[in-house]
Amino acid sequence: MYQVFAGNYDRVSCPVAFEIPASQLPAKNVAVRFEGGSTVPAGVEVTGDKARVTFVMDDLLKEESVRFELIPSENCCCGMEARLLDDKVEIYDDGDYVTKYYFGKDLFKPYMGPFFEKYGKQTTRLNFTIKEHPHHRSVWISHGSVNGVDNWNEPADCGLILNQGILDIVNTPVYCQFTSKNLWTKHDGVEKLCDETTTIRFYNTPASMRLVDVKITLTASYGDVVLGETKEAGPIAVRMNDELVVGKTGRFETPFGVNEDEIWMNRAPWCDYTGKAEGHACGIAIFDNTQNDSYPTYWHSRNYGLMAPNNFFKGGARTIKEGESMTWNFRLAFHNGDTKTAKIADRFGDYAFMPLVANRDEDDLEVLWPADPARAKLPPVPADMDTTNWPPMPKWQKDVPEFFKALRELGVTDYPFRRPAPKK
Repeated sequence: MYQVFAGNYDRVSCPVAFEIPASQLPAKNVAVRFEGGSTVPAGVEVTGDKARVTFVMDDLLKEESVRFELIPSENCCCGMEARLLDDKVEIYDDGDYVTKYYFGKDLFKPYMGPFFEKYGKQTTRLNFTIKEHPHHRSVWISHGSVNGVDNWNEPADCGLILNQGILDIVNTPVYCQFTSKNLWTKHDGVEKLCDETTTIRFYNTPASMRLVDVKITLTASYGDVVLGETKEAGPIAVRMNDELVVGKTGRFETPFGVNEDEIWMNRAPWCDYTGKAEGHACGIAIFDNTQNDSYPTYWHSRNYGLMAPNNFFKGGARTIKEGESMTWNFRLAFHNGDTKTAKIADRFGDYAFMPLVANRDEDDLEVLWPADPARAKLPPVPADMDTTNWPPMPKWQKDVPEFFKALRELGVTDYPFRRPAPKK
């Protein structure tokens, strides 16, 4: 029996993950059955003797918890599916097309998109004839100064980002994901700059809140790599469809400001760009990961429709030494409704302060935190937290909000610990 705790946030369509010994799986394909009998599908990835279990928590109010168990599932069909074709990976949700990741060599770099809100209206721009920032294609990864080479803009001598292969496609009822291996070069396509490994995961959440996790790693395989001090950087970026920009139907906001005058090159943990696509309120949010370099990020976001985290223009250049890597994690939320009605602040909480999952065995409670290496930076146990004599379970449940609040004040996002069984 397991137990999931909401903590300080109302959890809605919230991915939840935890790791257990593979030997504890009741079957190869499993589902989550909650108290009361309702079930949701689960995705399982087994690595060695460990199994990572992921499910989507449809609705759990803040400060509440619910118990669940893993049960065998006969339904092994994929809710989310990544299909590899010649020059793209197409994403499907229960057979319905969602978007694509395009890596054809007719373009200077790959892109992902276009994206659509739940009524089928396009939310990201993908225009191959437009002359205003033609390199802004839906969602992309690049940087404007890689050892002096411009891999962001597309002048005559721009750098190239060349796909080397698509690896590790995973399709489950809860998510699909794939890894793209790319080579960054000078314009000749021969002189190598660095390697890129990007893993993209699409969750099986409603079309009104489509969640996509992106993990980007740049590796200095061919000598030191200097990521220069430039505003032309992300490393991830989104271009909104023209109908959604400021001056038409759009606006963008962070917890600390609205639109370009208040947001550009100011820091915030998330940014949400919203507007109306043929009358339907919708938007896209980017969530910075708490373990990313220089969190919270500065924002290169513009009234004309660009939104990109950027810690290079104000934060300065970064050098990746030969043989070393630098990694960023982000979550994209493609949603209906404006920032307030979509509860973007709570959705950021789902990402930054994930629900706690515990292995519940009578009075023993072992907390199993999501197995996510990007969140493995742990501070010492706070001096005022005595883990040797935890109170009985009812008080533990009551104290969950205070516990989460204490961790947040310390800047802690993930904290594994064990509550020992009561002394006899």
